[in-house]
Amino acid sequence: MRQDTKASAVTRRKFLALMSAAGGGAVLAPRAARAATPKYRLKLSHHLPLTMIVETMAQKFAAGVASRTDGQVEIKVFGAGQIGGLKDNAEGVRLGTLDFTCADCAQLGLFHARSNIVSLPFLFRDFAHYKNVIQGPVGKDLAKELVEKASVRILSFWPAGFRIMASRNKPIKTAADMKGLKIRIPEVPIYVETMRALGANATPMPWGEVYTALQTGVVDAIEVPSDTIFTGKMYEVTKYLTRTYHIFTDCNLIASEKVYSTLPADIQRVLFAVANEVFWEWGAVESEKLDKSGWDSLIKAGMQGIEPDRESFRSAVKPVWDNFIAKTSTGDWIKTISETK
Repeated sequence: MRQDTKASAVTRRKFLALMSAAGGGAVLAPRAARAATPKYRLKLSHHLPLTMIVETMAQKFAAGVASRTDGQVEIKVFGAGQIGGLKDNAEGVRLGTLDFTCADCAQLGLFHARSNIVSLPFLFRDFAHYKNVIQGPVGKDLAKELVEKASVRILSFWPAGFRIMASRNKPIKTAADMKGLKIRIPEVPIYVETMRALGANATPMPWGEVYTALQTGVVDAIEVPSDTIFTGKMYEVTKYLTRTYHIFTDCNLIASEKVYSTLPADIQRVLFAVANEVFWEWGAVESEKLDKSGWDSLIKAGMQGIEPDRESFRSAVKPVWDNFIAKTSTGDWIKTISETK
């Protein structure tokens, strides 16, 4: 965070304008901010392409905060890994060298192991189940622990959707088809453990390298939400699409506690309010739509869709659950999640 007297306007990308015209413009409906010299200049960095909804939400958040604070707070958005990748951004927020980023709880699990619970395979039944868990005691306890243990404050959770698999040459129908498969995963231990339990050759890799890796055969497959596959044009270098729904992905707006704690209370309230309106009230609804439209778009693009034997996958990854619970003492959380409607 930096305070100075240099005036600057909030950047709005063309993509944000297009999304607003398509129906996103109703969120916030901010009044025009008075011309002001920003007192607080902050940075939000994320690793995802500018064509993805995360960029849209980041820009909406920045614009909403500027409006609600009458220009006192300027948040500049740096997407597509301009400042750093997922791991670097999360680490920057933890250390206080970066103000905001968008990261999943599995990434935050590098700083606080219990956070990995959100990314346990086959934990959530559907979007509604995820939302109810996050808004319940488990979500609240997790958010509190991340502040205390990792100096990370979640301004808003965001459901990015279920992960599926896209493969180059081999159709994936059962867990047995995963044996020896070179599959790209995020640079996160819980994903490595899950893929190894399935017998796959887990290959951690930044997202920016994935297209070429698939094109050249460095990896055989990927596992991400359907809309991510579509916007990344991975249908050009993969053939088979398998709806495993093996992990539910989150991508939350987080703030550095070391920065957040220095801000006035009224600005803290604005950050929470705008984050909730953009990422939860608007973004969560859009994400569920994208979960379906992404799959449909990939099928229309020529990919072959497969409905796998999910029970074979679920059985194969049971040791991941057992090991996680034993290491993190999260049996009570698991029980609460399973009992949540």
